[in-house]
Amino acid sequence: MMSFKDYFLNKITEILGTFFVLFIMLEFLYIIGNTFSVIFLIGIVVTGMTMKKYLMDWYRKKRYFDIIEKRVKDLNEPWLIAELLPVSYEIEDRIYQELLRKIGSSAIEEIHKMEDEQKEYEDYIEQWIHEVKTPITSIHLMLENRIQNNLE
Repeated sequence: MMSFKDYFLNKITEILGTFFVLFIMLEFLYIIGNTFSVIFLIGIVVTGMTMKKYLMDWYRKKRYFDIIEKRVKDLNEPWLIAELLPVSYEIEDRIYQELLRKIGSSAIEEIHKMEDEQKEYEDYIEQWIHEVKTPITSIHLMLENRIQNNLE
């Protein structure tokens, strides 16, 4: 679902900013008299740590979204996805989860409202049929009684 290329393109400005700051820092170290080998070593270490940070972040997010994708695939009622999302420590994920919960709640409320309206309509039809059947049954009984009275 989430490829490293997509993640990288999403984080490109952050990564470029980090390397720009690293370049400025290495220039400063050169200006104050550090040797090229020390500056190179610091650059390699910081670059490695930065790459490790982004690789770990990508892997954690990929695993998180793989779990979500699997749960959605197995879900019969997609409006309940917010209830099945794994816990995330990212503030953005928690905001999205809360928004999904609100959307799911409003969808469920709308479904209940429609069910209530359908039930009210059914009750109305049943009541109407009863109201119509009562006079018809009374008229039918009166006619039967008259016919029986006339036969006697």
